Amino acid sequence: MNSTNKTAVKRLTTNYSLTGSQKSAILETLSEEVEFSVADAKAAGIANPTSVVAQLRNDGFRIYSNPRKTRTGTVNRYRLAK
Repeated sequence: MNSTNKTAVKRLTTNYSLTGSQKSAILETLSEEVEFSVADAKAAGIANPTSVVAQLRNDGFRIYSNPRKTRTGTVNRYRLAK
């Protein structure tokens, strides 16, 4: 795991423990301009991050899924539109 992934997992974990809500944790992390993948969110304890992101999108938040190249392939990372 590279430092970006560790940062995302740490922020998601912290926000989840503070809010107690998966939806709030993801929204807060995205608001901090931290990109994260599904694997990062699952490592932080978010059970179904894809579903939570879909709920946030339905609530009107513009969340993009951007492909990022890694050593082993491509990973989609979520980010909040500015």
